[in-house]
Amino acid sequence: MKEEKKEKARVVLCRMFNVEDMDIVFMKSRKRNRVDARKFYNYYLWKCLEIKHNQMKNHIYGMHHATSIHFKNKIEFELEHYIEINNDWTKFLFFTDHDE
Repeated sequence: MKEEKKEKARVVLCRMFNVEDMDIVFMKSRKRNRVDARKFYNYYLWKCLEIKHNQMKNHIYGMHHATSIHFKNKIEFELEHYIEINNDWTKFLFFTDHDE
């Protein structure tokens, strides 16, 4: 079940941020759209699928637990202060949780 949710989340993020699946699961590039997609994916894994920061390296290859914590803190700040990020997160959750 978790694998299906992870795959669905990556498909949605690929469309939202115009990235490839590999850009999300591998820490190879620092291009803005790839980092943003990875940040959303990291936060989704942590918040919705309850994956611990020290286990994130098994889902996003090359990610250190400190990076995972940084991404979580950064996106929580952005969700609180930027309406467009909040809208993107809501849209992401909607399409991830529904078969649209």
